[in-house]
Amino acid sequence: MAGPGHPDTGIGRRPPPSAERVLIYRFAECVLDSRSLELSVRGAIVKLEPKPLELLLFLLRHPGEVVTKDELQDGVWPGRILSESVLTKAVAKLRQGLGDEDQTILKTVHGYGYRLVAPVTLEVAGPTPSAPQLQLAVGDHPPLRPHWQLTERLGSGGLGEVWLAAHAKTGERRVFKFALDANGLTALKREITLFRVLKDTHGDRPDLIRLLDWNVDEQPYFIESEYAAGGSLPQWAEARGGLIAVPLDERLELVAQAADALAAAHAAGVLHKDLKPANLLISFDDAGQARVRLGDFGSGRMMDLARLERLEITRLGFTRAAGEQDDDSSGTPFYFAPELIAGQQPTVQTDLYALGVILYQMSVGDLKRPLTAGWERDVADPLLREDVAAAAAGQIDGRLGDAGELARRLRGRADRAAARHAEREQVAESERLKAKLARLHAARRRLIPLAGVLLIGVIATSLMALRASQARIAAELETAKSQAINRFVNEDLLNAANPLQRPPGAPEVTVRAALATAEQTVDARFADQPAVAASVLTTLGVLRHEFGDYDQALVLLDRAIAKAESAPAERDKARLERASLLISADRYDEAIAALDSLLADQLREPGTAKTDVLETRLRLLEARSGQGSDPDFLDDLATLRDDANRALGEPNWIAGEAGGLIASIHRVAGLPERGVDDARRAYAALRVVLGADHPTTLKVQVSLAHSLNALGQKDEAVSALREAFERMKLRFGPTGTDTLHVQNEFGFVLNLQGRYAEGEAVFADLVARHEQRGNGQSLDITAPLSNLANARLQLGRPAEALPLIERGLAILKALPEPQPARTVILRRLQAESLMALKRNDEAKLALDAGEAAASVLPDTDLRRLALYGQRGCWLIVSGDSVAGERLLDAAIAGLRKQIKDDHPLLAPLLLARASVPH
Repeated sequence: MAGPGHPDTGIGRRPPPSAERVLIYRFAECVLDSRSLELSVRGAIVKLEPKPLELLLFLLRHPGEVVTKDELQDGVWPGRILSESVLTKAVAKLRQGLGDEDQTILKTVHGYGYRLVAPVTLEVAGPTPSAPQLQLAVGDHPPLRPHWQLTERLGSGGLGEVWLAAHAKTGERRVFKFALDANGLTALKREITLFRVLKDTHGDRPDLIRLLDWNVDEQPYFIESEYAAGGSLPQWAEARGGLIAVPLDERLELVAQAADALAAAHAAGVLHKDLKPANLLISFDDAGQARVRLGDFGSGRMMDLARLERLEITRLGFTRAAGEQDDDSSGTPFYFAPELIAGQQPTVQTDLYALGVILYQMSVGDLKRPLTAGWERDVADPLLREDVAAAAAGQIDGRLGDAGELARRLRGRADRAAARHAEREQVAESERLKAKLARLHAARRRLIPLAGVLLIGVIATSLMALRASQARIAAELETAKSQAINRFVNEDLLNAANPLQRPPGAPEVTVRAALATAEQTVDARFADQPAVAASVLTTLGVLRHEFGDYDQALVLLDRAIAKAESAPAERDKARLERASLLISADRYDEAIAALDSLLADQLREPGTAKTDVLETRLRLLEARSGQGSDPDFLDDLATLRDDANRALGEPNWIAGEAGGLIASIHRVAGLPERGVDDARRAYAALRVVLGADHPTTLKVQVSLAHSLNALGQKDEAVSALREAFERMKLRFGPTGTDTLHVQNEFGFVLNLQGRYAEGEAVFADLVARHEQRGNGQSLDITAPLSNLANARLQLGRPAEALPLIERGLAILKALPEPQPARTVILRRLQAESLMALKRNDEAKLALDAGEAAASVLPDTDLRRLALYGQRGCWLIVSGDSVAGERLLDAAIAGLRKQIKDDHPLLAPLLLARASVPH
């Protein structure tokens, strides 16, 4: 057990020495034991000074590699400025001890560094029974610290010893952690490195224990850290008479403080990996209030080791031998996340799981109680049950992604409870209102104008969001159906939504709940009016589509099609909306089949309106362009535009949207100059026909902006996108479907221009808006997630990109229909992130999964080709340069046939190809 004021710093955490893993290096005729640092040459023990031995160990961890002089200096003499003669003398002593005068073991690479050329083999063995001891005692002076005196041993174990010391004159107390051997030294160095990262990122945070000094140059090695007067969390609780004696609010505030500290570590790219109560230390502020401080990062890891280079921090404690892995099982099993037990890599969510267990223990007032099945019965507060479940969910994708969010939830309990109470009151009030309205049926006529306004807004917004013409909207409101739907909205949808109580700008989830209630009454209300029922179901399906509820929208539209079997116009309207939904969901094959069938029926039906046929043709060409497998659709689009102009006159919305689609296809093909005039003409025409704020007009404005950007007119492109975004927000609100679509395109162009910091801000806000409207697990959020991940990846933060990618993949996996195109995009980004993190084995698995998904895409698909290019990069990094270059060259050649060199799919591959040594 840890002593007062110091975390459980690994002392006592590892198994006893007889069970601990030790690496034995064998090379030439030499053997080096990594624990005892005992070197034998041709069977005889050779005594070497510490620095030549450390130098040898460093080189053995990089067999066959040329190690620079700077790397050796940083690894063996960290933080010191040395003359070159120091390294030269250490190498000379090492060679003398090895008997390597002819450089058959260690070769000098003149002007650069050294290379261990002898083959190296590793063995895993237990250490010698007699583990080294420091022989420290109370009253001793710590080495190199004559003014400090050891007062209490706080802990000891396989890694070293931890002591409390006091200053002889001032009485100030500090904690010293000593290393017994090479493994302990590595742990100390790791903790030093992570402390430097945290300090460089945040400065001196009061909730993170500071390291004050260290000695890693000569034995005994140690680090010196602050002392926390309240001891560890368990010791502080015991001093208070037991945790259960501490008020619940005070306990939860301590968890919130721990969450803040953990969030700060994660923001710096640091995983803790051993979060538990013993590593939460208690200090006191000026008012005597307990304050949590997070300590013991000795088991931690960097999420992105490249960040150390950017911060110019030496990788102390992060150098692994060939074949050696980070010990991801280190930590305390009580707080192990399930994925660690399954052998997966630790993540931010791994730390959050441990914090969730601590939250459960703090909630029940028992730091020894495990989180087992049925734990919910122990937590009376429903909000706390939600918080524990969110932090300690068994599946990663169901767990919170940010420790700071847990802190906000805990500190907002009172407001959340009040909101829940208000919701219950609102439901009760809704029931009272319904009863009152039933009694005052005659007074209902006064609500009819309000219901009519709501209905018109709902139908107009929905249909406009799906690019319907003004004529079509007018037809939707024909007298008989309009009156029937008015009654439906008033008596079902309006009552369920409780408009007399619902404040302006209430969240859309309220409307969802109203829709769910209303959807159940359609069949009974319109049992003798199937055409009206079909029209209502189509409108409800369109609204579900608008909210991103694709599966429920399909159910409603299928119901509408079945109801309208005897009403061809209503049936075909529902079929067209259903096909449009399939296009939105990237299910192009299904959409094409449905639209082909619809078009054939429309052409056979003599009474079909010309506009309906033209719109079906337009949607069919939109689906074919999304599929990307039809070389003739450009000609077909031009033909459609001419047919629309002849049938409807110029300008008209169908010809305008077709012109915008032509421009998009040219741009994707790398020929924006061919389409920009089409986009300009289409945009001008749609402003006249539909108005500047219509979603179809704004959609073509986005297409024009993309073309301008591809032509290098970057400022004009951003200006056009910003205008479209602002218009959408004014027309449909900040969380409208079309608003979110334009915001995604705005951020995408910022990414294309290399303005990744701005793009990141746009996409982070976009993800939050999707979550605000309840789309956190829908298909619609996957594109913003992948774009946000790409921005962070390009900003050099792959560890922050990876959870976003994994979340997107989890969403796609849960959908009832496969999403190959989006899966391929995310798998490529996942592989790129993992490679940046040096996790090449996992990157291979991501590429394998991506290629399986890509198998249904055309061979010429840009996303598929980019994925193959990433596979080539992986092969090169993995040592198969011949195969890698061949695959990379083939992918580049295929992409160049369709896009220009500065395209974001091609440019990184060209850069990777140029960096391959020849």
